[in-house]
Amino acid sequence: MSGAARILISLAAIVLVALAIAAWVIRGPGPMAFSDGPKVALSDYQGNKPTGVPATLAQASIIERGEYLAKAADCMVCHTTPGGKEYAGGLGFKLPFGTL
Repeated sequence: MSGAARILISLAAIVLVALAIAAWVIRGPGPMAFSDGPKVALSDYQGNKPTGVPATLAQASIIERGEYLAKAADCMVCHTTPGGKEYAGGLGFKLPFGTL
């Protein structure tokens, strides 16, 4: 194999490795990495009265359950303007009949 062929193969290998690293970096976090909160085991949802909330919230107040739901549904995204106060609103949705 000639020197030019070795250089070409080496460059191709470097480019492939660089592309693989770039794809891994760009792909970002996994689907479950969006939450920094505590992870809940599936077994917490099974029992005599499965309510759809973790066992730790079974006896929680309505405010605590609402806070859990707002975080789980990621409500802050639509109810907070960039750089604004959390849940203060102000983010408009342009629709055919006006801005909501």
